[in-house]
Amino acid sequence: MREQMGVVVADDDPLVRKVVADHLQASDRIHVLAECQDGEAVIHAARLYRVDAVVADVWMKGLNGIAATTAVRRIRANTRVILMTRTLDSRVVQAARLAGAETVLDKSTVIDDLLPLLTGESAPTSRRSELAMLSVREQQVAQLLIAGRTNADIGLTLGLSINSVKTYASRIYTKLQVTNRVQLAHTMSSAVRARNVGGPSAV
Repeated sequence: MREQMGVVVADDDPLVRKVVADHLQASDRIHVLAECQDGEAVIHAARLYRVDAVVADVWMKGLNGIAATTAVRRIRANTRVILMTRTLDSRVVQAARLAGAETVLDKSTVIDDLLPLLTGESAPTSRRSELAMLSVREQQVAQLLIAGRTNADIGLTLGLSINSVKTYASRIYTKLQVTNRVQLAHTMSSAVRARNVGGPSAV
């Protein structure tokens, strides 16, 4: 069995953090070591674990992803750092690379791009990869649906209209071949559980 890659995921949005971590953890090539809410926690994780890669948001509250990249690379020179942001900007990309980041990904496509970038392989097609069928936004909506939030609450949380929430929910149900929230919860929890290692630590 090939050795797993130890990855730290960081984003100050707990929904994005969970979506990305669950997506990575579904791969048998990756072990998510920690989920962090800011750059300081990333640095702590880099000191605590043997971190092969960090996947972090650029604009986190407190210490941002670029500053965290500089610190992590000083602690562990061989650690790969992949940053993500909602709006790609050439100045941000340049600053990230100067800090030592490998690349900066657009959050709208990070689910499609991340696993191939980290492992050199396409995303798995087994049940474990069902989360990968959903975009980051769809996974955010799905998590709130499972939590029992109303469409209006989901819209307020994510800045979407109620009609947009309904559209996302319809897409999610179609992609995962479910018809209600109970089935959705079962399908997503099964996809997350189908992994070889335990869950990540909270840092």
